[in-house]
Amino acid sequence: MHTAVLLKYMNDREQIARTLAAVAVKHRANGDAAAARTVDRFTAWAFAQAVGIRLMVDGIKATWTALPDDPHSHGVTLPGGYFIPTRPYAWTAAVFLDGQRIRRMTVHGSDSACYVASVIWQASQNLSPAPADHTGTAAPPSTA
Repeated sequence: MHTAVLLKYMNDREQIARTLAAVAVKHRANGDAAAARTVDRFTAWAFAQAVGIRLMVDGIKATWTALPDDPHSHGVTLPGGYFIPTRPYAWTAAVFLDGQRIRRMTVHGSDSACYVASVIWQASQNLSPAPADHTGTAAPPSTA
């Protein structure tokens, strides 16, 4: 797919996330917390798509996903299995590996997928590769 098409799709998803976030605020103001939570899930889904697309355009093979044990937690998964929940207007984002939070980063309450993707990209440069599962393997022979 051409980069211009991807960027248009990213902008569309970002706009949908902003619109849905405003709808959630209205539901909360009207006292309908259940409806606000439902709209928040769709907001997070649209924003995760926008962030994932921006990361792909920047060269990181990220996918927008939900956590297996929490299907309401939408975000992006980076190569190596790192999961980062994303949602617009969040002040912080966490980096999870195998369900354990390993890092927290500040995203300053932004609703910009480009900004959040750049923070994730910078953080990904400092993440070590995920440890491989070496259970049941023998140690290499010593050459000493």
